[in-house]
Amino acid sequence: MKCDLYIPYYGYDDKKFDMNDFYSENNSYIDALRKYATQDSEEMQYELEKNETKYAKCKCTLYDEDNNPMTIDKLLGYYGKNELIMMILEIDLSSAEEEFEGELNGWVNDHYRLDSKFERCDNDRFLVEPKRDLKIVFKNLKGNDTYCTLANTMMFEKGDAEHYFIIVDKVIFTKSF
Repeated sequence: MKCDLYIPYYGYDDKKFDMNDFYSENNSYIDALRKYATQDSEEMQYELEKNETKYAKCKCTLYDEDNNPMTIDKLLGYYGKNELIMMILEIDLSSAEEEFEGELNGWVNDHYRLDSKFERCDNDRFLVEPKRDLKIVFKNLKGNDTYCTLANTMMFEKGDAEHYFIIVDKVIFTKSF
């Protein structure tokens, strides 16, 4: 199934990280650090809350666990079931937005860091495995956009630069996102 895949990333304001004025005078960098360190915790919490989750887009083909193209009927069959679902993503990185590849690589790296602490199929590993709520948009049989969230998705294996094996906890259909 051809679709648009959206991966979450942490949105922030780049202007907050401007370092140009920090070295204008001796000790100016240290003064800025002191100011930050003495900020009220409520003020810092407000700044964190202003950041939001955003989504980076990429073209993708979705396959089932048998490497057959995913169908709408198969996705609908997963809806409402309480079982983990194996899927394969074939990602077209040439269509990826700026943040997409970085977020995907970060997710893969976080997944592989667990290899030194857990066996591949250890039940405790699933408790700490990094999860993402991926979103997909695909055309239904009538040609209309259909929106779906692949909730609590875990990375299982990276095949090559374009193929990723994922485990999806829930398939949720939505009107939009």
